[in-house]
Amino acid sequence: MPKYLPVLERFIVLIIIGTVMWIGLSYYRDFAEQARLTEVLVLWRTLKSTACGQSFTWDRAERTENRINQKQPLHYYNFSLVCRQKDVQEICWEAELNLKVPHPRVQYYITTQHNFTTLVCVPINAAGKKFCQENAAQGDKPDTTIGNVPAYVIRY
Repeated sequence: MPKYLPVLERFIVLIIIGTVMWIGLSYYRDFAEQARLTEVLVLWRTLKSTACGQSFTWDRAERTENRINQKQPLHYYNFSLVCRQKDVQEICWEAELNLKVPHPRVQYYITTQHNFTTLVCVPINAAGKKFCQENAAQGDKPDTTIGNVPAYVIRY
C-alpha cells in the first residue's frame, strides 16, 4: 500500500468538511437576515395598530421614538420617525429602521409608507436588492420608490 494514500485521504476529508461549512454558512446568513426582518415585522405590526391614521405632532413623534429606542430597544436596528411630506399639516410620519451594525455584504434599510400601512425594503447595494426581492410581495420588480430609489413592498 502506498505511503501517500493517508495524505490523500486527509486532503479529501478536508475538502468535504470545507464544502459542508461553506454551504452551512450561506444558509446561516439567510436565516440571520430573516431573524432581523422578523424583529421589524413585530415592531411594524405594533406601530400599525397604534399609529395608523393618527396625526403625530413633533412632540409625540419624539416621545414615541425615545420610548422605542430606550425602553424597548431593538436588537438589530436603529429606529427613527421621519416626516417625508413637505406640508406639515398632512399626515407625514413614517418609521425608518437602519441596521445598527451594517452587514458588509447585504445592505438595505426598512421603512414604512402611507402612514405605517405598508412596510418597504430599500436596497443600498446589489446584495441588498437581492434580499429585498426575496422578501418582496410582488417579486423581482420594485413596487414603489422612496426618495427616487426603487423599493420593494415586503410580504407579511
